[in-house]
Amino acid sequence: KSAPQEIIASNAGNQYLLSSVTQLRLGVNRLAIEGHGGLTLAWHLFFIDFFSAGEGADCSAMPAEYCLGDKARFYEETSGKQNAFFMVGIERNAARGVRKLVLDTARRIEVEFGYSPGGSPWVPTSVTLLR
Repeated sequence: KSAPQEIIASNAGNQYLLSSVTQLRLGVNRLAIEGHGGLTLAWHLFFIDFFSAGEGADCSAMPAEYCLGDKARFYEETSGKQNAFFMVGIERNAARGVRKLVLDTARRIEVEFGYSPGGSPWVPTSVTLLR
């Protein structure tokens, strides 16, 4: 409360970059199981957008490994000094919000987000695990 400008740095550094999967689980749990609104999940989806280059991004001025397109890195804490990461595919809705995440292409684990018609295209109102 005393430093609202720190919310993005704190959430990104202390949560998303530490364990993206845990943050996704938390958001899904709060929306789908506990019946809370989708704001926790919306924050997570914001960071997915923040850390992805987005479809059609001009990456000519950066090394190829930094141009993710419609993919994002998910981070996971390890016992070493550096966190591990893996790539997650992103499908977007008409408003360019995240509609679906493809977490594991080999086993085809996907998480799909629903949005209320006339509601915010950024705050999901439902979530479905697809296999």
